[in-house]
Amino acid sequence: MLAATWTERGDRLYQIANTEPDLDETSHQVTLAIAKNPASTADVLLRLANGTPQSLLSRLVSIHSDPPPIAEEIGIAIVRHPNATDAVLEAITEPFGTDLADHFEHVAAEIAQSRLLTPELAKRVGTHRRSAKQLAQNPAIHLYLAAHPHLFQEMSYEAQKSLVRRSDATEALVRRAAEEGSKGLRAAAAQHEKLPPELIEELAFDEMRLVRRAIAMRNDLQEAVVRALASDPHPIIRQTVALKAPNCPESVLQELGQDAAGSVRRAAATHANCPSSLLSELAQDDRPSVREAVAKNPNTPPPDLRRLSDEEEERAVRTGVAQNKCAPGPTLRKLSVTDVYSVRLAVASNTGAPPDVLRAMVEDEAEERRIRLRAQASLQRLSEA
Repeated sequence: MLAATWTERGDRLYQIANTEPDLDETSHQVTLAIAKNPASTADVLLRLANGTPQSLLSRLVSIHSDPPPIAEEIGIAIVRHPNATDAVLEAITEPFGTDLADHFEHVAAEIAQSRLLTPELAKRVGTHRRSAKQLAQNPAIHLYLAAHPHLFQEMSYEAQKSLVRRSDATEALVRRAAEEGSKGLRAAAAQHEKLPPELIEELAFDEMRLVRRAIAMRNDLQEAVVRALASDPHPIIRQTVALKAPNCPESVLQELGQDAAGSVRRAAATHANCPSSLLSELAQDDRPSVREAVAKNPNTPPPDLRRLSDEEEERAVRTGVAQNKCAPGPTLRKLSVTDVYSVRLAVASNTGAPPDVLRAMVEDEAEERRIRLRAQASLQRLSEA
């Protein structure tokens, strides 16, 4: 039986590597041992990796729809070997082209992060999310992109997207994705902090909803862009503006608060800038989810919170009031003795509740242990404030 010990000489290993494998478990173990042996030279590794019909990895794929795990171990050992060269890595990938990750995802990921990465390898690996992320983190890829701008277009979509999403992506790369990329790349560029202002405005009118929503999620939008997105024909965009735009003008929130879509009205009710007058209107909305959002908003007038706390059939609305740090003390006192567990727990967690209410909950031996502990923790936070 062939062996590949740590002390085997390079020429002997080359002889073993050139032996026609039987593709049984024994030959797998011998090949793995050679791949891990520090004495294996680049020629030995190249023989193991060589994309010929006799190559173990390519033959396993042609024979088995699901190659054994040891095949991936062999590939990883070859890539990690200190004597490996870029020619060895290219030999591993050549029989598979861009399909390597379909069969050996972890091997592709190892190559993607290797110091031996070449432009050709960058095109072949990175087709799956794992290897694409590793490729985008490899310092070499940024040097190649700077020297060969066309390389970006020849890379897989997953690799392109991972590169654009990185915080250290260049403005030129982000701009290129925004102007020339697919909808997924435009959406990735739309969220990047290096996207130029003129392209932010342009993408706000993109034909794809995915891209417009990505723009709506930014926290640095100019008022004109916010107003444009607030008038978008799709409710998910208007909802995102109400949820994410920190500088959303009150006039825009007024419009969104009267939107035909309940999800948009609910989003408007959650905004920190939502005016009290609008919250009073939305406190009477026919959708419980909208009233729940009103109940949680600290800008909601006390009379509305008192009325919402009386909604016996809407537990979520009453819980929202119980969570509100600006709810009137008498209202929280009343909710602290309700028969609804989630409402009492919310009061116990509310550091805006009167201290005597929290102490009463701690001292009530009939109360649930979790609620008593939560009230004790709230009292502790109040004493430390």
